[in-house]
Amino acid sequence: MRHIIIILLSILLLCGGNSSSEKNQKKSIEKLGLKEKFVLKGFNSGVEIYLKPDFTFINNCYSYGCIGGFRVKLVFGHYEIDSNQISFNPEKMVWKEDWGENHYWDSKLEFDTITYYESDTTSIHKKYWLIQDNHLRFLVSESNFNEQDELFYKSSNFISLANLYNSNIEQNTTENLLSNKDTLWNFKNLNLKNIPDFYRELFLDTAINAKVISSKVYKINESLIPRYKLEVKEKNRIKIGMKFYSQDFPDYPIQLIEINNEDCIAEGYDLFYLNTKLKINTIISTEKKSNE
Repeated sequence: MRHIIIILLSILLLCGGNSSSEKNQKKSIEKLGLKEKFVLKGFNSGVEIYLKPDFTFINNCYSYGCIGGFRVKLVFGHYEIDSNQISFNPEKMVWKEDWGENHYWDSKLEFDTITYYESDTTSIHKKYWLIQDNHLRFLVSESNFNEQDELFYKSSNFISLANLYNSNIEQNTTENLLSNKDTLWNFKNLNLKNIPDFYRELFLDTAINAKVISSKVYKINESLIPRYKLEVKEKNRIKIGMKFYSQDFPDYPIQLIEINNEDCIAEGYDLFYLNTKLKINTIISTEKKSNE
């Protein structure tokens, strides 16, 4: 009998030990963050966000001159993951700038690491949604269509993502959003289950058409910006920031900047470099179509 009791106690101790070991292992796994790099790039400029398993991050925002000169903003800190949202807590930064003839890679200048401080030029966006579709991951912010997430002329926000989805064509991921993969992809394939309800209406099941009924060109600094008044039958479905494409200039969409009781106003690209002004009665669509 004594032997039986000893055996039973041993089994209980082993089971308890295994259970405790499993719990510790789960905690260890839960404490690991992501090991991922997200990139949004343009011509000689871009943003790179590195997420590390120890919940630290590096935000590298850069701009390089063609004949020399550079500006690089490095921000370091910790991040948290709550479900599919990532919050950044910036702690330190390095500001590297030199607009002389030196190139960044050849520069001998030294720069100090300082405590992060908030300003128009130093700030980074501190909250992103992690939107995933199989092997593709995107960091998407809640900024408005005319806001900058970082020191960059593009924003990786829900409006940008929705316009890519609505256009229904293959586009480069890292040239449009903070993406973990540099690839051509038709964003219409995006699974919308991870899109927050508040932004779901931006993603259209069917295309919206509109007609240009008037236009006017405004001189803003050195730019010639065309603004169009649109006639939209499905006015209840359109949102500020949506892009519309014409068949004449499919690579130069116009973007809704104002919706009121009387008018829908959209803005086009700078005409100083290329005349892409749309004619009156031009039919435009949220889906990109060519002349073919």
